[in-house]
Amino acid sequence: MPFVFAVERDDYAGAVAEYQELVDANPADSEAAAGLAMAKLLQRTKDTDLDMLGGQVEDAFDRQVELVRRTAGDERNQAREHLLGIFAAVGNDDPRVLKGRLAPASALF
Repeated sequence: MPFVFAVERDDYAGAVAEYQELVDANPADSEAAAGLAMAKLLQRTKDTDLDMLGGQVEDAFDRQVELVRRTAGDERNQAREHLLGIFAAVGNDDPRVLKGRLAPASALF
């Protein structure tokens, strides 16, 4: 998989490009879509989102929801987009994502 090779090379942009090709070729491929979301997440955060990378998914969700709540304007939109990216990377059918989406709508949108 592109992700594994990219991680070994620290080439997240390359993984994004490779996963994007897979998604473009087969938009119904949920594994490729999740891989693309994860590669984009890692590209954006590099070493900053340790909760997510360490498996503390709920903590990552909570922290990002709080950031959305505390910010405004472009910064808030960027935080919201990042949260949606985290959801996509974990998988929209994951129970933790479903629970995370129950955060107050005013904080998310």
